[in-house]
Amino acid sequence: MPAIVFSKTPPSGSVIEVADTTTALGFHVPMFAADWRCLQIHDDLFAISGIFHIPVPDVQRGDLWSGVIQNAICFISGISFYVDAQPVSVKADWSPAA
Repeated sequence: MPAIVFSKTPPSGSVIEVADTTTALGFHVPMFAADWRCLQIHDDLFAISGIFHIPVPDVQRGDLWSGVIQNAICFISGISFYVDAQPVSVKADWSPAA
């Protein structure tokens, strides 16, 4: 099913980081929404949809995410977005914690 994010305020910027995925997923995972659209569905409730970029440690887990969230793009080592005409990179570090 496509992912959607609910917010009390409309987002700003061309890329947004989803603040909390724990309620929906039961755990936190970093997600970044790009090419998003926002619909006000109540006075202080906004629904945000778009392309959700999710870091994954390997292709197999990316395939699992893509099977659950059809509007997801997974990345293993990093991804770059353009924010205000400037490149912004997000890097994923899968090395074991020291």
